[in-house]
Amino acid sequence: MLNGTVSDARLSLVSRPYSATRFLIGRVQGARPVPFELHGSSLRLYVEHDVDLADDKAHTAAYRYVLQAGDQHDSWLVRWEYLRDRPAGYPYALGHLHIRADFDERLGESSCGSPGIRSPRRRRSALSDCVDRGSERWMRLSV
Repeated sequence: MLNGTVSDARLSLVSRPYSATRFLIGRVQGARPVPFELHGSSLRLYVEHDVDLADDKAHTAAYRYVLQAGDQHDSWLVRWEYLRDRPAGYPYALGHLHIRADFDERLGESSCGSPGIRSPRRRRSALSDCVDRGSERWMRLSV
């Protein structure tokens, strides 16, 4: 579905070396998943989708879709991630979204007492909910 619509990059199905039943779906170069170019944009999309084969069916084990500013993993802007099984000590929900954004005191206080948020495109996001958990502040964004 991605090929020809948002990119001309080809996704491949590659067996994972550590499992006879796990396969990677992604753009692969040199046995490693790499981001691909998007039509009409300088952004990149990284796709790493693991499936397990069982009973003649493919079951999603994990995925990671990353919208990036460039080819480097640390240039991520948005990460959408999912794990079927929770590793010990994993701090996130099994399916979750990370948005790279900064607090910007100039945007003022929200109704729940936290500073405003500035996204990488400098577009203001409204806070619809936030919860303090220890020293961390968790927020739900509506963009």
